[in-house]
Amino acid sequence: MENPGVYELSEDFSVEKILKETKNYPSFSFFIQSGGAMSGEIQLPSELSQKVKGQGAIVVYDKKKTDPDALMKKWVEFFYKENCDKCVPCREGVYRIKEMLEKGKIDKKILDDLFFVMEETSFCALGQIAVVPFRSLINKILDEKK
Repeated sequence: MENPGVYELSEDFSVEKILKETKNYPSFSFFIQSGGAMSGEIQLPSELSQKVKGQGAIVVYDKKKTDPDALMKKWVEFFYKENCDKCVPCREGVYRIKEMLEKGKIDKKILDDLFFVMEETSFCALGQIAVVPFRSLINKILDEKK
C-alpha cells in the first residue's frame, strides 16, 4: 500500500471509497480482507461497495503474489495459538483445519461441517468468527482458480 496508516473516516464510507480517499486503491489484481484483521472476510473488488460499519482493518493482497495456502496456514496458526482450549468445537475445529492444511488436502465437505459446528456451538466469538476468513477465501479465491 502506498499510504498505510490509521484513518478515521465515516462509517457511511464503502471499502472502495476508503481505499480511494486514502489513495490506496490498488492498480493491480487484488482482494482484501476487511474487519478484524485475521478474522476478517475476504472480499473481491466487485464487493467493495458495501459500507464498512465500523470495521477495524482493511488488508490488501496482491492476487498474483499471495499464496492462498500460505495465507490460510498463517491464519490457522494464529487461531490455534490463541484459542483458549476450553470448548471442543473451537479447539478441535481449528486443529482439524490445521491438519488439513498441513497435509495439503482441503476437503470442502468436512470444512463445511466443521464451520457449521464452530459457528453454532463455540462458547466464545473466537470460535464463531474463525471460520469467516477460511470460508470466504476458499469460496472466492480458491474456487475461482478451478
